[in-house]
Amino acid sequence: MGRLTDRANSSPPQELRLGTDSDKRQAVGPWWVLKVPRDKLPHIYLDRGTEDRLFQINRDFVTLLMEHRIPPTYSESPGGHTAPYRARELRLAMAVQYAIIRRATASAKPERHAGARR
Repeated sequence: MGRLTDRANSSPPQELRLGTDSDKRQAVGPWWVLKVPRDKLPHIYLDRGTEDRLFQINRDFVTLLMEHRIPPTYSESPGGHTAPYRARELRLAMAVQYAIIRRATASAKPERHAGARR
C-alpha cells in the first residue's frame, strides 16, 4: 500500500504519458485522480477477480481513494483477468453505470442555448 500512498503527492515527469508502456504506466500511476477537483471526478467503478494478477494493487488503489474521501464502487469475485470473468461481470458493471448516468441526467438542469425556442 505504501507505494501508492508515497507517490500520491508527487507529480509524474512531464514526458510520461499514461498508456505508453508498462514502465511509464508504473511511473505515472493512478494518483492523478487525487489532483482532480471532486466535482469534476467521474464515477469510479472497479471490479477485479480475486485471482487477477492486479488484484492487490487494485485493493491498494481503493484504499487510497477511500483515504482521500473519494468513494468508488468496488467489486471483487472469484476469477482472473480472463474473458469469461469479464463477460460474467460486464452485465453488472453496465447496470451500475446505467443507473448512475440516469441519476445524473435526471438531476441535471437543462441548459438554455442562445437562439433556442421557448
